[in-house]
Amino acid sequence: MTESQKRKAIDIQAFFSKKKVVNDAGEEKTITTCLLCGEATKTFKCETKFNLSRHIVTSHKAKATEIGLLTEEESMKSQADAKQKVVIWIDPNVYVTSMVQWVTEGNLPFRFFDTPYARNILEPMEKGLKLPHVGRKSIVKYLESVEQHIVQCITDKLRGNMLSLKMDLASRKGRSVLGINAQIIDNGKITVYTLGMIERFERNTAESLRAEILLLLKKFNVGITQIYTVTTDNGSNMIKATKLLKNEQSLLMAELEDPKTTSDEETDIDYASFYSGDVDHECDTDAEFLDRDDDDTESLKSFSADEVEYTEEIDDLENLNNAHLTGVRYAAHDVQLSVYDVFKKKSVTIFLAKARKLVKTLRAQPYGNSFRLDKSKKLPFFDGDTRWGSSHLMVDCLRHQKDFIMSLLTPDLKKQFGARFWSTVDQFVQATKPVYVLTKRIQEEALTSGSFYLYWKECTLELEDICSSLAKQLNRALKDRQHMWMDNEAFLAALYMDLRLNDFNPPVLNPDQQERAIKHILKTWENMKMIRGSEAQSTTDAGDPVPSTSSATSLGRLTRVEQLLSVNRQARKSDFNDMEKRIRRLRLEPSLPLDTDIISWWQVSKPKEKDLVMLALVILQIPCTQVSVERAFNGLGQILTRFRTRLGPGTLGNVLFVKANSDLLREHTYKLKP
Repeated sequence: MTESQKRKAIDIQAFFSKKKVVNDAGEEKTITTCLLCGEATKTFKCETKFNLSRHIVTSHKAKATEIGLLTEEESMKSQADAKQKVVIWIDPNVYVTSMVQWVTEGNLPFRFFDTPYARNILEPMEKGLKLPHVGRKSIVKYLESVEQHIVQCITDKLRGNMLSLKMDLASRKGRSVLGINAQIIDNGKITVYTLGMIERFERNTAESLRAEILLLLKKFNVGITQIYTVTTDNGSNMIKATKLLKNEQSLLMAELEDPKTTSDEETDIDYASFYSGDVDHECDTDAEFLDRDDDDTESLKSFSADEVEYTEEIDDLENLNNAHLTGVRYAAHDVQLSVYDVFKKKSVTIFLAKARKLVKTLRAQPYGNSFRLDKSKKLPFFDGDTRWGSSHLMVDCLRHQKDFIMSLLTPDLKKQFGARFWSTVDQFVQATKPVYVLTKRIQEEALTSGSFYLYWKECTLELEDICSSLAKQLNRALKDRQHMWMDNEAFLAALYMDLRLNDFNPPVLNPDQQERAIKHILKTWENMKMIRGSEAQSTTDAGDPVPSTSSATSLGRLTRVEQLLSVNRQARKSDFNDMEKRIRRLRLEPSLPLDTDIISWWQVSKPKEKDLVMLALVILQIPCTQVSVERAFNGLGQILTRFRTRLGPGTLGNVLFVKANSDLLREHTYKLKP
């Protein structure tokens, strides 16, 4: 009997049952149900033997093979040829955003999308989403579109806000990048946005840096008058660039303060537009420069050479009294320099060299293998040249494993690394631990000046309790460099507005520093009102009218004196004096607990003094560290690898920019352009 005859002989009806039912219309229907799965569907509407057999073959392959409807070869072939169809839901916007995140946050090279194994997965989804092929070239266009989306998000966030800038330079594989961050207080917390990771092709002079910063501010519609502080390292070019920006701000503030100083040919100044960055002025960059190609370095060079005409000497700059922009050094950087000052001493240098010699011995055989076999032990490691904290960790690793290490050493090595060496190890770790803890604490991205000072004070007090020469040297070095940030008026103002510091005795700020802080705060307040084009309204009630102490009949009407006083009263800004009184009263308020979130406290505790709260949040937002910029530069090392050396300057900048602002991409959904 042939296979066809065997299949015809199978009683398919034995696997199905029939039942007659009456529907709602009164019609009698016959329902056929599969006894194997209980399914009763439209498949059996035409009750032919073919339809019933097809159901057994497709839904019950094992039973079909058992009764002879399928041979074993046919069953195996059908399983091999079967393609599983999966229905998924995915938003095309999310799909494209994820592709961009692969090359930014995931550090994947662009050519990944053209590999066969990637195409096997991506092509079916692209067909389902009706999207064009996502490859090496198209992902660059998507990256540019996402970058523009993030720029718009940041522009909306910065609109109408005073902000603090942070900037630094870094290089990788011969390519120099300028990183610029903006820091503001938003919704009760310090928020940092990366404005740009710009590849540089010329010498990083102060003038060229100034031009690059102005160009970047214009991209985000930020006016120079919105800049409160610029935090940099100790580089002379960075310091001078900050002074050039301050000079430019001073010129604009002078125009705002006295519009008559402008020439008759100039049009009237739109004060509000200065705040938003919409108005071009003599120091603005050419609008056409915004449209230059990222690869065209010649336009950048000619721009800096022809249009930047500032003097080489900082001392020849314009009068800066009108500007509130303040250059701030990284206070955390001064902490690092304090430690390096001590580590340069001969006694510390000799000790660390000996510790490195022991590490080198222990990492060699046969000692290194002993550490690898014992999983509870950690193989000693070398410290790094650029991070002094690694020296603390290296010596601390030796200290924790002293007994195990001594059990491995030969008698000659035990004499070389004897009790005196291990005593020095204990003293080194004990003395450097408070400074190491301080270094870790000040790496917080949302660090206020008051918190920095409290961490610094805690460290110095702990060092005073340690009886060793190294601890005394570290304490002295920290205090010697304290003036580097305590001489800065913006930093003093931030300490003044932090009420957690009120109960210190002696006070954190001496009388002279308090006056400098108050003067800076008031100047900032005046400029904030001037920038907005109208004076801020004071939220406090005016005092009761003063009763007259003399009668008009006794002195007569002093007409000329009243006219003089009237002019003086109009010239005097009443809210300025009121604001000064409120600021001075802050020193009389009780000190807040040290664990108070000072930013949230200002927003919650002073709801009726909106102008004072607004001023306080601007003063408190200044950065003390460059952590956010350094973290953005870490992405530079992840992107510029030996597998990704051909990235163009525009593409590199976009990758770094999107990577640094990845949180914004998750908060604000990117939408494909039609």
